[in-house]
Amino acid sequence: MNTKIGKSLGLTLIMFLGVVATMLALGLFGPGKANAAAPTPQSMTASPGSPGDTSSIKIKFETDEEIAGNSGELWIAFDAKYGVPDTITKTSISIASGQTTGGVSNPLIDPTIATQIAASSPLSASDQVVKIQLGDTAPASTGTVEGLSVNVDGNDHIVTFATSAGITLPTGASTQGIWLSKDQGTTWSTATITAGTNGITVVRELTLSATSGARGKSVTATGKGFTGTGNTTLWLDADDGGDIDTTEYIIASDIAVSGVNLSMSS
Repeated sequence: MNTKIGKSLGLTLIMFLGVVATMLALGLFGPGKANAAAPTPQSMTASPGSPGDTSSIKIKFETDEEIAGNSGELWIAFDAKYGVPDTITKTSISIASGQTTGGVSNPLIDPTIATQIAASSPLSASDQVVKIQLGDTAPASTGTVEGLSVNVDGNDHIVTFATSAGITLPTGASTQGIWLSKDQGTTWSTATITAGTNGITVVRELTLSATSGARGKSVTATGKGFTGTGNTTLWLDADDGGDIDTTEYIIASDIAVSGVNLSMSS
């Protein structure tokens, strides 16, 4: 009787191991990546920051698990309103590691740039995805290859696109999103766009060819970041209220907008 029980338990154990092996093969016992969050943006800045400028874009972020050097990838998605070129050299991108043993490095290879084909939250069709493969993030060290570690004490990792990367800011005035992923686009940072955190705010601006001079001097006003349709009005907004009061002086009305710019002389 004991022998039969032993055989039965042995058969059950073999069947159980077979099921476990199958589940491992199917990836059902992964290392917990499904629960890992996308990198969390901390701040984003652009310089220069006028509408349409070719800018240096700096993105500070944190990660809740290591992104391995020489194999891990950081994907950065730009709203379609940014101008992202078809190619960017790796020397135009720098990665500053927030860990004390890290340094500043370039990606392992030139990044791949892909256009989002269909909407998949938070991305929309035509958004541009820059796929960066990490190199050794501590290039000065002679030890093992390092990646980007879990952030401790608020020491952010920083990826910077130099102006040589050729990325241009949106020409319209608004906050346009930038999102991060460390699992090849399976999960992205939050879809909520907060100025300076998940996107860069591009504002309208107005410049004058001269700000002083004798009465009758000709002055050209040039604006950026305006809508590409319709006309606009230029006035002295004495109370900074954003609307034209009866006591405020209208400099010119029905100014034609060309593209996203306006220009007038008086």
